[in-house]
Amino acid sequence: MHRFLSIMKFIIFFIYIPFVYSEIHNFITFYTEINGQTIAGIPEFSAVTTLDGQQIDYYDSGIKKLIPRQDWMKEFVSTDRFKEYTEIREQVQQTNKINITVLMERFNHSHGVHTYQRMYGCEWDDQTGYSQGFDLHGYDGEDFISLDLKELRYFTPVLHGMPTVIQWNDDRKQLELLKQYYKYYCVDWLNYFLTLRKADLKRRGRMSSRTPEVSLLQKDPSSPVLCHATGFYPSGVTITWLRNGQDQDEDVDLGELLPNEDGTFQKTSSVYVTPDEWKKNQYVCVVEHMTGTIQKTKYNIKSNINNWYTRRFILTLRGPSACSAIPAAISSTRGSEDEHTGGKTHSRSPLLAAGSVQDSLKISKAKLHLQFLSSSGLQTNLQLEEPHNVISDLWKTTTYTHACASSTQQI
Repeated sequence: MHRFLSIMKFIIFFIYIPFVYSEIHNFITFYTEINGQTIAGIPEFSAVTTLDGQQIDYYDSGIKKLIPRQDWMKEFVSTDRFKEYTEIREQVQQTNKINITVLMERFNHSHGVHTYQRMYGCEWDDQTGYSQGFDLHGYDGEDFISLDLKELRYFTPVLHGMPTVIQWNDDRKQLELLKQYYKYYCVDWLNYFLTLRKADLKRRGRMSSRTPEVSLLQKDPSSPVLCHATGFYPSGVTITWLRNGQDQDEDVDLGELLPNEDGTFQKTSSVYVTPDEWKKNQYVCVVEHMTGTIQKTKYNIKSNINNWYTRRFILTLRGPSACSAIPAAISSTRGSEDEHTGGKTHSRSPLLAAGSVQDSLKISKAKLHLQFLSSSGLQTNLQLEEPHNVISDLWKTTTYTHACASSTQQI
């Protein structure tokens, strides 16, 4: 009897224990260098830093200064380290100009418009503490080089990248610095900026949780049905489809978690079924958030094709990405297709990537596109009431490592 009561207490504990939603945060920097006759208004070099997909600073070769994109960045802007950030961007601009020239020669491109890009950063789970870094390079919208932090060496999916891979892999000191940066310092920076953002949200009364607004959208009866959840906070959310009460896993496309400019988030999930299937079966979109569970059925579908909100939303997710839009608009890059390697393993060298090591670069294109669409950022005039002195101590120990990680190496 005593054992039975102990087991019952154990079960009751897990029934009533609050469910904790894990949030995955990311801190990413994008560099883009364009060579050739560019479109008016598009700079030769640009640098964008994002926190959870939301742009926090911007630099380009035209303005030649680092611009904060969020009001809560004022605490960081007032430090000398912000100036060092600007200097790093200037150095990267010069290095990337050399790099793209070298790449054009290596790929035998004597004319036309070409792009060289780098995306690096880290992501961190605020519940488990798990983190991982990434460092990816691309040329003309295609994967070029990636850093494998587990093996601590670079890989390339193309033979043209071999000279650079060999050169960079020989620099063990730089590799060790990068390892330390992505393992420790990148996450420290991510948490520092999270602290600034949370303090701002708290002051503005948006720290409390917010329930998702859920809509079902469909262009016409033959189009997929989009389940759109938006305006929720925090970001932890799951979206699933049920077919006659059972999980529907096939013909479902789950979208990325994307930020809204007010600090909340949005996410989508599409299901592809025929009109006949809709009539014969009961489909339900289930959105689960810490604030509760919301269900939507076919009776809630909005199908007004002229609705501005629907068209604007789909454009944001489906439109060309900034990583591929520029070369696609001014040359003939294939943009988001990125199927040229076919996921095949190159056996000629162990340094050639074997599969989808660089898939993160392709995924990131939609995120970067979103940043360009919302590059104006939040224009508010609020001051941070809580001072944060962490930045000074952090920079004392990480300035050199951060500079090495942020500065693109010469190819």
